[in-house]
Amino acid sequence: FPMFLGAAVLIQVRETLLSYEFNECILLFSDMPDVDIDKVIREAMKMYQITPMTLTYRRHSYYHQENELLPPKPCAGGEKYTYTFSKTFLAEHIDSFPPTAQLKDDVCGRIFIQDLAKLLRYQESVRRRGGSTSSTIVVVDIRSPEVFLVGHLPDSINVPISLDLVTSDGQPTSSEVQILLKHRRKRDSLTVVIGPNHGAVNKFCGTLVALHFLHVATVHGGTSALSQAGMLSASEKLR
Repeated sequence: FPMFLGAAVLIQVRETLLSYEFNECILLFSDMPDVDIDKVIREAMKMYQITPMTLTYRRHSYYHQENELLPPKPCAGGEKYTYTFSKTFLAEHIDSFPPTAQLKDDVCGRIFIQDLAKLLRYQESVRRRGGSTSSTIVVVDIRSPEVFLVGHLPDSINVPISLDLVTSDGQPTSSEVQILLKHRRKRDSLTVVIGPNHGAVNKFCGTLVALHFLHVATVHGGTSALSQAGMLSASEKLR
């Protein structure tokens, strides 16, 4: 959380920093600038709640983060997204996370599957109890409709990568795209893209960023990892 407090301070003094030279910026922070502390805390909380834990994960950190990467525990109302992951699977999933040099080629950050499960479980739990969350998680599956029906995350949106999202005049090309586009330019909405291969997912993320989606992430291992973890379920049409 302290990292988000720092980011919130930078956001508040952004215009001043952009108008200064480097040395002036250093002097500015040597004598803490005047900031609205209440606003800083509110902004930090928003960023903290919408940012998946994986994006702040440091593999070689001096402190032990294993507990932060555990699967979500059962909670009232969140049974739909409560899964049991084996320790072996989790260890392999975390150890296979790509090095920094490879991550630099990604348009958006990658998150672990247990991180996604935690976010979805919390959101569902609050909704089932009649509350509302300060952030919204939207999962977009870019596989073909036929494959999507065989197995997908509950409540995910199917938008095949072969489909153009908008027409030449900016109109959505399907009802699913229309639902998705409601979340662009929203600071409290996180869009998570999943698919069969990272190249296609990365390309789709680039499209979303170009359409002004502010928070976009992908799942490490894609739908293969989700299937291996038992997180995908068949459509009711096929049951």
